[in-house]
Amino acid sequence: MSNQFPASPDGAFLEDLPFQIVSLSLGFQNLIRKLRREAGLPEDMALGMGTLYFALLEQDGCRMKDLGERLGMPKGTLSGLLKRMEQRGLVERNGCPEDGRASRIRLTAKARRQEAALRKRHRLALGILQNGLSPTEASRLRTLLRKVLVNLRGAGA
Repeated sequence: MSNQFPASPDGAFLEDLPFQIVSLSLGFQNLIRKLRREAGLPEDMALGMGTLYFALLEQDGCRMKDLGERLGMPKGTLSGLLKRMEQRGLVERNGCPEDGRASRIRLTAKARRQEAALRKRHRLALGILQNGLSPTEASRLRTLLRKVLVNLRGAGA
């Protein structure tokens, strides 16, 4: 595939990468909103909450610190999403017996009732995102996106 942009003086061939990232982000947000409506999920289920939801399904009652490390999510983002999930009655925070300063995060019964709809939305989103990609291409894309995320986090983003 040829590059539509000439190399910059420093040799970079990805001058359109910021535009592609923004387009990808906006497209993904629109897809999730559409699938959320189709699955009958509440509109207040913000982007990122699904990731936390599935992580808590796998390890309910984990410490916030462990959840952040596992997901590679910045502390501020994690705190904000958990606060909004707590306000919506989806999670509850309880003290951690092993560490008085920490709290354990648990899904509520209300959140657990949304599991089937969230799983359906997730399967549909994955199908759309991976459409036309071979398993090798999907794996390579995942690896490359992780590298870009590491670069962004390294720059303090």
